[in-house]
Amino acid sequence: MAIQAAMNSGAMNADFMQLIAGGVLIVFATWWTYFEQTEHDIEASPSTALRWGYGHYFIYASIAAMGAGLAASVDFALGEAHASRELVNASVAVPVAICLLSIAVVHGRIKSAGVNALVLLLALVAIVASIWTGYSVLLTGLILSAFLAFRLWLSRAKNT
Repeated sequence: MAIQAAMNSGAMNADFMQLIAGGVLIVFATWWTYFEQTEHDIEASPSTALRWGYGHYFIYASIAAMGAGLAASVDFALGEAHASRELVNASVAVPVAICLLSIAVVHGRIKSAGVNALVLLLALVAIVASIWTGYSVLLTGLILSAFLAFRLWLSRAKNT
């Protein structure tokens, strides 16, 4: 949507470039974070089934809100938004943080106060703090990608 809006307006500037890069990073990193754990890794119990089933409501709602937030960011970059930069940034960062936390809860990654929980907390704080920057979408995408890279590195380190 951002690429199409930039092409139609005839202005491909830094705001659009950071928005495109950040949006792509958010979409791919969210997808990979969700599918990082396969179903066979999930323990079978009634509490897990309830957490898995009802937790997806938060995942789906936050993903829908991410899309709306990215659309609002495009409108802001075009000068068509009637909201502050912080509100537009929050419309992307808050749903990403909720989605990341919901995925962690659904997949049972929050069981103890270990390295995973600490890195998740740091990522959530950094994503929310990006609201007050000029490049929130890009920073959110980079933070989410760094979180995913650390998780992948940690899981490979445990397997070796």
